[in-house]
Amino acid sequence: MKHIYNRKDFIKLAGELGVRPDWHEPDEQGIWVEIRGNNFDNAGFWPESHACKDENGDISVMEMCVFINEGTHDNYTTMGIVNLATLLAWASGYNESQDYRNREVPK
Repeated sequence: MKHIYNRKDFIKLAGELGVRPDWHEPDEQGIWVEIRGNNFDNAGFWPESHACKDENGDISVMEMCVFINEGTHDNYTTMGIVNLATLLAWASGYNESQDYRNREVPK
């Protein structure tokens, strides 16, 4: 199972999975996803959880992440895991080499 930390590796995984560039109907190719976690953030705590304290005491926190699976729901292999907030950042134009405050908005 691959942890995907950058866009280049995500694109490589898409090629290995053979999905269309627009990811249209990957379920017809036996690809499906599962989202796990309880914290919408990308500070580095995924897919493992960690303990945090809040006003009610200790809680377990895992950042939301997407498990990309191949096969059936009864018999599958997790091909990659990517943080959900990071995936959305890439979709909105972020790449690792740019400052997030200076992104261009498409016209």
